[in-house]
Formats: sequence, C-alpha cells, structure tokens
Amino acid sequence: MEQKKFKRTTVTAALPYANGGVHIGHLAGVYVPADIYVRYLRLKKEDVVFIGGSDEHGVPITIRAKKEGITPQDVCDRYHKIIKDSFKEFGISFDIYSRTTSQTHNKLASDFFRKLYDDGKLIEKETEQYYDEEAHQFLADRYIMGECPHCHNPKAYGDQCEKCGSDLSPMELINPHSTISGSKPVIRKTKNWYLPLNEYQSWLKQWILEDHKEWRPNVYGQCKSWLDMDLQPRAMTRDLEWGIPVPVKGADKESQWESEEVYRFLVVAVCPTVGEYEAGMPQAGFLFPAFANRSTDLEGVNIFAEDGACEKLAGVLGLI
Repeated sequence: MEQKKFKRTTVTAALPYANGGVHIGHLAGVYVPADIYVRYLRLKKEDVVFIGGSDEHGVPITIRAKKEGITPQDVCDRYHKIIKDSFKEFGISFDIYSRTTSQTHNKLASDFFRKLYDDGKLIEKETEQYYDEEAHQFLADRYIMGECPHCHNPKAYGDQCEKCGSDLSPMELINPHSTISGSKPVIRKTKNWYLPLNEYQSWLKQWILEDHKEWRPNVYGQCKSWLDMDLQPRAMTRDLEWGIPVPVKGADKESQWESEEVYRFLVVAVCPTVGEYEAGMPQAGFLFPAFANRSTDLEGVNIFAEDGACEKLAGVLGLI
C-alpha cells in the first residue's frame, strides 16, 4: 500500500460519555493505542495534535440524571472532572481535552448543521415516533428497549442490537418499552431533520469496501454490514430537552405554536352570586369570535357551560 505523507496530523479518540468514569477496558481499547501513536509522531518531530473530550449530550447523560434526581449539567460537571483527572493520572497526553457543552463545540456543531441546512443537504420529515405518556416526552432511540427482530435479543435498543450488531429503528422492535418509566409507549407524530445517507451509498461503498481494506476487521465488518443492508436517512435532530438547540427558526417544539398575529376576543363569564356581592365560580360563558384550528370564525361563538346550561345560554345570546 502506498505510504502517504502529511504535513500535520490530528488524532482523536472516542468521546467517553460523561455518565461514569473510564475503566481499564476503555484505556486499553481506545486511549492507550492512540496515545502511543501520538507519542511516536512527536518523537519523529512531526506536527501532531491529540484532541479528546467528554460527550455530555448523549442520552446516557439524561438517563443518569433521572436516576439520581439531579440535572444533566450536574451529571456532566461531576463526571467530566473525574474522566479528565483519570486521563491525566494515567498519562494520556491530550493536547486538548474539552467537552461538548463548551461554547466552542456548541458553535461548531451549529455551524455544521446550518451549512448542511443552507446547502439543501438535509431533509425535513414528519414521522411517527414513540412517546412515553407517563414521562411526557418523545423517546430517543436509546430510551426504547425491546426484542431484536433478527436475533431476538430481548434487550435490543431502538437504534442497534448490541448482540448481533444490526442497525435498527425503534419501530422494528418487538414488544418495545420505555427505559424511563417501563411503560409501553404510544405512537405520535413529530418533525425532525435527516441526513439522507442513502444518497451517498455508492461512493461510500467504493471508498470503504474497495479503497480501505486495510481497516481493522471489526471496523471494516461493521461498516460492510451497514452498507450491505443499504444506508438509510439518519436523524440529525432529536426530540430532547438536553442538547444543542437546532439553529433554525421554528425548530423548537414549543415555538411551533407561537404566532405574531394579534387576536381580539370578547370573553364573557356568567357567575352566580354568593352572598350579597361576591361572585361564585362560572357556570357558563362564551368566546366571540369563535376560535378553532388556529383561526378565528367571525360567524361563530364558542360556548362553555355546565350540563343543561349550554342551550339556555345560546337562547339568551339569540343563537337559537
């Protein structure tokens, strides 16, 4: 294989989730090999930078926070320090060890998304997604567990079966349940942005399977399995409260129902008197003009009344 020569080298290693400490398996499998390579390049007087950081926006963070009854930021602050100190004590020689909650990462991630969005590389899709009615939230892939449809592992996640390695979607799981409440989720519609990986299938297949056969067998095999099953659009946004806000107007689920339009209404409540002067709880009322489906109806009136009073109020208003 042709030896390639680079002027400078950037070495990165997998970002550990800030929901627990690092152990000897992490070090042996990821960080020590990377550190050895970086030290080797430094000895050769080559220009190299070794960058790492704590992944503080993964679903495992919010899962840990819910279990401990604290905020996700509390979890991140605790474990980022533990992880960073551990690497220092073990002698892992990062030039930069940062975190995904930093302003630098926040801006870079937002810029990446905005570039793809402005260039028309993302697709917006309305999909049906699992929703936990007890926890009152949409469930990210890792918040759902069920039986794998391929190997029947009963503890497969909504994005992947860690037993057989199959790439999954939550809807493929058999007997799914929420990892938050344990309840069976319901299906609701939601809207997110996706990167259409299927459009890049052909050149990725050439670049990985033909041009990089030197990759480690486990890495090459995993990529090959994804390509053999055909790549699918991958969600770039999730319905989560913890993360980097999507830099697109209206992306916030709360703001999707906001409007700059001003509405004027007449609201009347009919209350019985209590004692000589005090008004009691309303028994009936009306709203004019009527309001439904985010629009006003000047020909209609919304009537609110206790049982039996609705028809009487309509008569008083001359509606019947």
